[in-house]
Amino acid sequence: MRWLLPVCFFMILTGSAIAAPVADSLPPAKPFTAPSWVAVRSLIVPGWGQYYNGKKFKALIFAGTQVSFGLGIIKQDRLYRENQHYRDVAWNYYKNQVGPSHLVVDSLAAADYGAVAKFYQKDRNKLIWWSAGVMLLSVFDAFVDSHLHNFDVGPALGKEGEPQVQLTIRF
Repeated sequence: MRWLLPVCFFMILTGSAIAAPVADSLPPAKPFTAPSWVAVRSLIVPGWGQYYNGKKFKALIFAGTQVSFGLGIIKQDRLYRENQHYRDVAWNYYKNQVGPSHLVVDSLAAADYGAVAKFYQKDRNKLIWWSAGVMLLSVFDAFVDSHLHNFDVGPALGKEGEPQVQLTIRF
């Protein structure tokens, strides 16, 4: 059992030495290129992580989507608060009217404002959830793209220089 720790330590050292890339084959790294930093960039400003990874079209799509969701959330919140205010004004106005007939008929107007306000509230909340989902997708996309930034996607060439398909099974 004493030999387990030195053997594991030796395997870690030799495995990292074998898997270490040649320093000349990689381009010089930009500052803060760690995937976590790129993900934080994308969390702070939508699309910044994609832009930093060189995916400008994706950055534009994510930024545009987040901006449109943000504007939709602001609009739906304004309409929700406005209809909530109208409901309260209608209820207070009709509550102070003389006679029971006004109270029944006019409280329906207040209920209508309440129903419309509830619709805008639900729509605003849906937009908030969709916006959070798109933001998480943006963060994960930037994180994965930064991991695959230097991934070689060149064709596998055969003996004659023509592209070929390779199947490798490792156990």
